[in-house]
Amino acid sequence: MAGRHAQIKPCEDDSTLVAEVKRVMASDLSTRYKGTRDALNIASALDPRFKELPYLEKEDREQVYAKLVLEAQQSYFHRYQQWEMRRKVREAQAQSCQDPRKRPQLQMSRLHVRRRP
Repeated sequence: MAGRHAQIKPCEDDSTLVAEVKRVMASDLSTRYKGTRDALNIASALDPRFKELPYLEKEDREQVYAKLVLEAQQSYFHRYQQWEMRRKVREAQAQSCQDPRKRPQLQMSRLHVRRRP
């Protein structure tokens, strides 16, 4: 609902009733989507049909693309950190299994075996 093309504005030719309906709809939509404007613009930028964001001014469009690039970079960095952490854990586990002193040993005292009478 961002941009002047997406706004519902009463025209001079509108009747009083139509102008009032447009005003109420515009007011309702502006409050309903207030906190989601960035997310909606980013979703539109990812949609091939609307990726040029023709309904936004140039400055707003550039800001949306900048946020999109930043989010992609942050997502990549976060996934890389997770991957690196899992790799280090696997290496540590493999190394501890190779060292006989650190191998988990089966302890007979913890096994409960029932004998038949």
